[in-house]
Amino acid sequence: MDYKTIVGRIRLKLGFLRGIRVPLMKFQKWITPYWVAPLLGLHPIPKFVADWDEFAKLPGVKLHTLAPKSERGMAHLPDTLPLPQYAVDQIQGEVFGVFTLEISNGRLWGGQACTIISEGGVVHGPMSRELYDPEYNEIFRRVGISNPKYYDGKVVRLASRWSSSNFYHFLLDVIPQVWCLIESGFSINDIDLFVVSGQNFKWQRNLLSTVGVPLDRVQWIDGKVNLEAKILLCPYVKDPINPPPYWVIKKFSDFAKSYQSKSKKYRLYIERKGSRKIKNSDEIFSTLSKYGFIRFCPGNFSIEEQIDKFANAEMVIGPHGADLSNTVFCDQATTLIEIFNGKYFDASFIRISLQKYMNYDFLNIPKAEETDRLMHRLSDFEISAVEVEAMARKHLGLSQ
Repeated sequence: MDYKTIVGRIRLKLGFLRGIRVPLMKFQKWITPYWVAPLLGLHPIPKFVADWDEFAKLPGVKLHTLAPKSERGMAHLPDTLPLPQYAVDQIQGEVFGVFTLEISNGRLWGGQACTIISEGGVVHGPMSRELYDPEYNEIFRRVGISNPKYYDGKVVRLASRWSSSNFYHFLLDVIPQVWCLIESGFSINDIDLFVVSGQNFKWQRNLLSTVGVPLDRVQWIDGKVNLEAKILLCPYVKDPINPPPYWVIKKFSDFAKSYQSKSKKYRLYIERKGSRKIKNSDEIFSTLSKYGFIRFCPGNFSIEEQIDKFANAEMVIGPHGADLSNTVFCDQATTLIEIFNGKYFDASFIRISLQKYMNYDFLNIPKAEETDRLMHRLSDFEISAVEVEAMARKHLGLSQ
């Protein structure tokens, strides 16, 4: 058992402490009279609104709808992909509507995802478990919140849970929000400030620049934010745990076309650094190099170089992880072979491959869903080089 698994088990065992803390904070709020907040110089917490459509009915709120919930654009799961039922269930996911909220004197509060507040109510930034269970949001355990910093202009919220440092969530949750904003009829030139969930990494700046966001008008948020804007715009495309709509995948595909070249064809072996890496990666690469594969670690290259490699990839083989987010730039003819660690499964890249009608296959998928899957999601692992070679030969059309 590696140290990451041990740490994961300790965190799970200590989870009961949070179960004590939350009721205590809720009890403290319950016994505190509502008139205490103004005495402390705090704003009372508005009511929680669990539905975007209901939130849009509040005073000063407009909803610019682009696509209804039914427009999911998922490709059909082929019968030739022998996935266990739990994996099939996860692949289906759920796609919510696509829209932009326009809020007069709207307010952002909290961490990465930014709770959205109007004069009449509160709605959550991401549609995740926090939408359905308010106790997970700290704002509902507070007596009140302090005065915000006021911004006399038009402010856009570009944020999603986990997008602060995760490439997958920044690329597929945040960047499409820029396209959603434009499709809703707003011009980037008219925006005074972009409040972005991120840590000002070079790759985050490059991605924003790629879609036309001026970096001199960006305010990065990684911790807490408490801001009120004359006009607050909140584009919404997807929640962090479900697949992006088809039109988002098509946008990325269309963007990558300018990078595609008939004279370039790469066979990529993706080497993952940090957690969930393949322990015998050198052995795997030594085997694949005989078939013209190059070792590629996307994080070591610029965004432009990553797009170039994936847009011109004939085949991509690598472990599950954020580096495979670049498959949104792949051509339909590309083959993706995703390697799991045998104990943790996530359907993100199967979904993308199906939406792009790519050729997809996998290795080392868990035979049954792990009850403690999150404990194993960062575990390093080994896989047979012979098994990887056989899968590569199969999709290269070579005899076994």
